[in-house]
Amino acid sequence: MMVDKSRPSIGRIYDYFLGGHHNFEVDREAAQQFLKYVPGAKKLAQLNRWFLQLVAQRWAEAGIEGVVDIASGLPTEGHFSEYLPAARILYSDNDPLSVAYGSEILKERPLHLYVEADIRQPQALATAAAKFLAGLHKLAVGFIGISYFLSDDVLRELAKCFYDLCPAGSPLAVTYVVRPSEKSAIAATEKAAQLYKTLTGVAPHVRSSQEFAALLAPWTLQEDRELADWLEIQVPDSEAERTTLGLQMRGALFIHP
Repeated sequence: MMVDKSRPSIGRIYDYFLGGHHNFEVDREAAQQFLKYVPGAKKLAQLNRWFLQLVAQRWAEAGIEGVVDIASGLPTEGHFSEYLPAARILYSDNDPLSVAYGSEILKERPLHLYVEADIRQPQALATAAAKFLAGLHKLAVGFIGISYFLSDDVLRELAKCFYDLCPAGSPLAVTYVVRPSEKSAIAATEKAAQLYKTLTGVAPHVRSSQEFAALLAPWTLQEDRELADWLEIQVPDSEAERTTLGLQMRGALFIHP
């Protein structure tokens, strides 16, 4: 596989934020530029990955046989493969570079497949997942680090597609950006959202917990906490530190009733 080292890749930038080694100088330079504008981006990436690892441990203990991971990035630095090596895992992303590089990383793992998919058209990914996971009964869906870039309509359709795919009892793990209630946090969130839009062309969608849970119906909410609470990490309390972090992230676990 020929890897283009002349331009940065979103997946490799994320890997750099996580302290990984699957990135190049062009990715590291782009990441540093991004951090100048959104200093909290690295911490948000780490919180998302740590939550994923906590979920992966739970699913391993529960005997999950198959996982669909939506908008995966690179399968490195403690991704699902590390915790569920014997499960079938379908990774997906809309970035061809991440898919190509991720497939190379997974070449020694025949049970783990990486496919290119645009989740704005979720039925194609659901169809691929149904084929890849055929015959398995204990399935799970990972949806971490992406929901806040999707419109309500796309999020609702995506949730419905994978609800139809999964059998009763299947878990769904999600992270999302919550709409804060404190005035200082509201200002910080608005500032961070505008910076994300300037840098990426997409403004994060900010929702209340009730709004988010309603969009994922008929999945049933089981647990919903700030990521730092899941991970027992102290989050900054001062206004200046919250502004640096920018976006308040929550992790939620849903179940197929």
